[in-house]
Amino acid sequence: MRLYELPYFLSLTKNSSRFQRLMFKLNESNPGACNDILEMMMTYSYRAPEFADRVRDFAYESEVRLFRGDNMNVVPMLKALSMIGHFVSQQLTRLRRLITRIDDHANDRDEAMDWMRSELDVLLCDECGEWEYSDMLRDTYGGNDVCRSCIDDAYVYLGRYDQYVYSDSVITALDEDGDRTEIHCDDPNFMWHDGLDIRAHVDYEYEPPEPEVIASYHSSKGRFRFQRDDWTAIHKRFLGVELEVEMADRYAETKAKAQQLNELINDGEVGSKVFFERDGSLTNGFEIISHPQSLPAHREMWTWLQDKAATKGLISHKSTSCGLHVHVNRDSLTKLQIAKMVAFVNNPDNKEFMTALARRYGELSGYCRIKQGNAKVKKPESSDRYEAVNVTPTKTIEFRIFKGTLKYESLVAALEFVHALCEYTARCGDCSVSDLGYESFLKFAETKLPKETKTLLTYVNNRLETV
Repeated sequence: MRLYELPYFLSLTKNSSRFQRLMFKLNESNPGACNDILEMMMTYSYRAPEFADRVRDFAYESEVRLFRGDNMNVVPMLKALSMIGHFVSQQLTRLRRLITRIDDHANDRDEAMDWMRSELDVLLCDECGEWEYSDMLRDTYGGNDVCRSCIDDAYVYLGRYDQYVYSDSVITALDEDGDRTEIHCDDPNFMWHDGLDIRAHVDYEYEPPEPEVIASYHSSKGRFRFQRDDWTAIHKRFLGVELEVEMADRYAETKAKAQQLNELINDGEVGSKVFFERDGSLTNGFEIISHPQSLPAHREMWTWLQDKAATKGLISHKSTSCGLHVHVNRDSLTKLQIAKMVAFVNNPDNKEFMTALARRYGELSGYCRIKQGNAKVKKPESSDRYEAVNVTPTKTIEFRIFKGTLKYESLVAALEFVHALCEYTARCGDCSVSDLGYESFLKFAETKLPKETKTLLTYVNNRLETV
């Protein structure tokens, strides 16, 4: 149809109903001509506004037929709807219904789908397979195009990629600066970091923090290393020390002092020889805890106490809160030995000796209580961990009777005493309580263990003379 024939065509269809019927018939017989008429009418609608009215009427009726009819040529109808801007605000659910209808009932299905893809700019969602306007599809990590509904249900936006990522694929990692961020689990720029127990960016330069010198109470448990040598092989015995110290100035900084000692004793490597721990019984101080090791190894390690610069600013003996605790491994002792050791320390006849050695005795309360009455040789059972000899640990026996010290001789004397008492109670046979006296013990040490008790004998004898 030529342009000059349009007025004549409209004159034959003076009302919309007749025009629509004519157009629908034309669409069935010659859809191409129907398309041409619609396009020419809209092109020249500025000359005759009634052209646009006729197209609008045809478009509205077309939408009804599109949802109700079968075996139709739908392209002209779609074009009519598009010409009046119907698809600009078309709801997505209605558009999907329309596409389903076209897919099931249109004679020109392939042409219609091509037209909708190009003219309406719609695509299939790669997630759910539904149709969506292209400008509403979202680009996701991995290159899939996903509709609004799927984005809302199962995706999150990650600024790192400027893309949406499937929620179940999002994990936490460390970025280039070590800050926590969210990433896709398959991002090749992030690798598992054993030291951090998390994925980290390949460009992140991890610098392990310096370990805290003074750690929390009992934090060294499970970190002890048995320092074996010829002495431990012969005696099957390991000794451990807990030395409590306070700052002489109650307001002084403990960290700096612990760092100084860590450099001196551990060569800067926390725990290589001793650990430093906080203790609730101390006002402004810390514990110095050794690994289980031999008596000779202790003699060598604690020589730092002879360095005045090392002990400057610390107190232990002069503090009312500090103690010196010596542990010995339980598996090297029999129950009878343990009972005898408890009896020896608690024997009132040994008070003078124990006071000279431990520099305290007879405390009924606090952290190293003495049992009252005659201690008899029996099963050494007790639930009180604050007794002078603490038998509650499962792997060690703890001698808590000693007062804290910063003197090398008094600390080594305590270690030699524990070792000598283990030997004495093992060799004294079926001795009675009266036989567990300090005089027989000293005689045993002098004759049987002179080299292993040299510091103890000198220290105790000198103090007994002054007590």
